[in-house]
Amino acid sequence: HVWFSGWFLIPEGTDASKVFLWDLETTQLRNSPGRRLFLQDGESVASDLGKWWGGKAFRQPQNAEVKFPKDRWVQLKVHLLLSEGNDGLMQVWQDGKKILDATGKTLPRAGTIYDRMQVGVTANARANRTQTVYVDDVVISNRPI
Repeated sequence: HVWFSGWFLIPEGTDASKVFLWDLETTQLRNSPGRRLFLQDGESVASDLGKWWGGKAFRQPQNAEVKFPKDRWVQLKVHLLLSEGNDGLMQVWQDGKKILDATGKTLPRAGTIYDRMQVGVTANARANRTQTVYVDDVVISNRPI
């Protein structure tokens, strides 16, 4: 199990779609794949497996997406049950409300060790766009936070 909590603030007026906020990665494999959180088009939180390896993206239920607020601090909390199979688990809470509850692959391969965490603007899928994200009170644990 992996637990993460962090507080994020995105200033008003920022186009935050396609901004990656949190990556849990392995340096054992080429391009450091791993589970990550990003703001999809429409600026709601989603997760993908990152970089080059297969598996499904985790998205909020269609027509029930909770948009990521701007110009105020927002807490994101993540729980991962690590697995290279379909029995992995990812749960995400935004300001105490569960917005993702998905099962599927959460590790690229059996025996993978996640040894790097990135927080903030970890990637920006839209070139030539300036983005600002403030981060505070980051916690990672193997026990519930």
